[in-house]
Amino acid sequence: LIELLVVIAIIGILASMLLPALTMARETAKRALCVGNQKQIILCLLNYAGDYDGWGPRSNWGGGDAWGTPPIRGYLIPKSGAADVKLLACPSSRKGLAVGPYRGGRVNSTWTYTSYCLAFGTANRTNLANSFYGWSICSSKPTTLSRMKCPNINMLGRKVKNPVGTSWFASPAEQPACGDIATQRAFIRAYGITSGDLPRMSHVRGANTGFMDGHVEWIQKKEFKRYVHYYYTDCRIYWK
Repeated sequence: LIELLVVIAIIGILASMLLPALTMARETAKRALCVGNQKQIILCLLNYAGDYDGWGPRSNWGGGDAWGTPPIRGYLIPKSGAADVKLLACPSSRKGLAVGPYRGGRVNSTWTYTSYCLAFGTANRTNLANSFYGWSICSSKPTTLSRMKCPNINMLGRKVKNPVGTSWFASPAEQPACGDIATQRAFIRAYGITSGDLPRMSHVRGANTGFMDGHVEWIQKKEFKRYVHYYYTDCRIYWK
């Protein structure tokens, strides 16, 4: 009996030592899948832009959390029949991003939701005095920490006039196109979901961000400095 208890204790100790490593390996695999998702999303966006004179599809202006469904059929979602699209859901999504009516990948006749924040295309804000192609205007210069969302690929690397000044857009390799939610209090609060249901950042140690040239970078939490934000300013994607 004593020997059996010793063996059980040893197994327990070994299991406790291996569990963190297994958890990390699982998350690393999910992070790699997330990179693949974002690369495919960017490719779909560029295909869309190629068919529409450089313009990206329409997004929800409050947090960049959803596309209008009809325009993206045949690009980001099938032409018909899909209720959920795995490509638009980060494999590490948790809580409100993984389940419920606003889960990543859910498709209805009006909106297609995603667990990634979107930063390319137009948006649906109607306050023209303080918006730029439907997005809320924010400070955007080569020296600022924040970047504007880019409506059209032909604006990349240029300064473009907006209703209150000028917006600057980076080169394709430096202009974010989409990215993981990187703050615990994020855009889904815009829909009136209670604080107990608010999503947490998809990955624990950082976030993936995809850029307009198609590459995706891993940004560690300690590197969370430069960002794209939305009307809900605690909803951000980060870049180095």
